[in-house]
Amino acid sequence: MGPRLALLLLLFACSCSHRPSAATGTDASPPSPAILDGSADSSAVTSRSEPCPSDGTCSSACPCGERRDCKDGRCASAAGWRIEELALGGAVTACARYANGKVLCAGTEPNYLGRGEKPAKSSLVPDEVVALDDARRLVAGTLHTCALSGKSTVSCWGLGGSGETGTGAFGVEPVPAVLASLVDVTAIASRSSHTCAVRKSGAVACWGWNLGGQLGDGTRTNRATPLPVKGVTDAKDVAVGLFHSCAIRRGGGVTCWGRAGGANGVAAPVAGVGAVDELVATDHDTCVRTGGTVTCWGAKRGKPAPLPDVMDATRLAAGNSEVCVLRQAGTVTCFDLVDDKRRELTLAGRPVDARLVTMGSDWACFVGKDERVHCPGHPLQSAFEQL
Repeated sequence: MGPRLALLLLLFACSCSHRPSAATGTDASPPSPAILDGSADSSAVTSRSEPCPSDGTCSSACPCGERRDCKDGRCASAAGWRIEELALGGAVTACARYANGKVLCAGTEPNYLGRGEKPAKSSLVPDEVVALDDARRLVAGTLHTCALSGKSTVSCWGLGGSGETGTGAFGVEPVPAVLASLVDVTAIASRSSHTCAVRKSGAVACWGWNLGGQLGDGTRTNRATPLPVKGVTDAKDVAVGLFHSCAIRRGGGVTCWGRAGGANGVAAPVAGVGAVDELVATDHDTCVRTGGTVTCWGAKRGKPAPLPDVMDATRLAAGNSEVCVLRQAGTVTCFDLVDDKRRELTLAGRPVDARLVTMGSDWACFVGKDERVHCPGHPLQSAFEQL
């Protein structure tokens, strides 16, 4: 058991309470997440029906849970409630975006859940984020979340001590706040304490923490409103790490800025990277998927190089140091790009059968063929599986 997981479990058992105070708008390190706040109503977890077996079978004795129906002995998402995307806020919160545009969150950081309660309360039972009914993309940093709507606008909520919520203030946004300057967004990405958005023109705007120049505005000053990335005019997608950000270019290839960019952190193309289907970033590394292959580069790996034995990748997810690869068969292989280790994601000792995978901090979560959320080993698994 790793030291971080051991600490989480110890604090959970003791029902300790820890909430970070909002940081000022300086270049200080990003805030640390609250750790398993004892104020959460843990009794609500056990009050729900027992989940179905992981193979997705169901019966009157084994119901499928909320937002799911039992059809011909198999679990299926109820109309409109198929999970399209998961976003994990560090180690303490999870949100799900559904086909109907709704977003539900659960976790132990009260200011992250987007419910607008006064005072804000943590909750281990998923509930809807207020004023969101048209979400098309969902991304999360350590203590903030942003959603892209079908109208091409962006809304953010959570802790914004370094400007993460993009509203112009360094503080807390308890409910989704629409960023007035962004009305033409096609893609967004978030990690740690900054977020970037691609505009229809191909320009990129970023906001939040900027210690490594990851906002691309030529400074290392935190920004509480979106500002354009210098030298990027042809982006079609974006990914962000801890101190760097990268974009897929419309004509092919990838451009990065911050500590992974060119001189002084300005945007610069990555040599050796051509056509790209998907782009993700860990804290210090970047990976792209082209067809079924995956190529990564960064602080330790140096120049772009393919991940070994991966020819059937369909989706990628990035954590602090790992990138997890969803394969055509539904299995998930995770590669630690710092320690050069790999592992197969398992559930109850068996390889997972996933249709969607995501990462937050050091944990991987997936939606299985049983249409349930699974986060193997996570201390809040019983809460997150109710999404």
